[in-house]
Amino acid sequence: MSDFMHQYSVYLFVGLILAWSLWSRLLGPRLAGVQSLSASDYLGQWRRMTHTLIDVRSPGEYASQHAPDAVHIPLGELTQRLDQIDHSKPVICICASGGRSAMAATALA
Repeated sequence: MSDFMHQYSVYLFVGLILAWSLWSRLLGPRLAGVQSLSASDYLGQWRRMTHTLIDVRSPGEYASQHAPDAVHIPLGELTQRLDQIDHSKPVICICASGGRSAMAATALA
C-alpha cells in the first residue's frame, strides 16, 4: 500500500504543478479580463498611446536594464504599492518572460 501511495503521490504532485502553471499563465489572466501583449505589439501599437508601464522584475533585473518610462514595482511589493499606480489609463505590466507580469496584471484586474 505504501508503494502505491508513494507512486501516485508523485503523479498528483506533478499534476498539481502543471495545473497551477496552466492557471497562472493562461487561464487565470484571461478569466480576469487581462489581455496578453507581445513585445512587438507593445512597440508597434501601445508605446505611442497613453498608458502606465509597470516593471515587476526584481531590483537586480531592473537595474541591469529597463524601459525608460517604466515604474519599478517588484511583484512581491505590488499590493503594498497600489497607490503608486495611475489607474486612469491602461496599465501594462512587464517582466522577463511573462509569468510575473501575468500574475501582476491578474492581481490588478
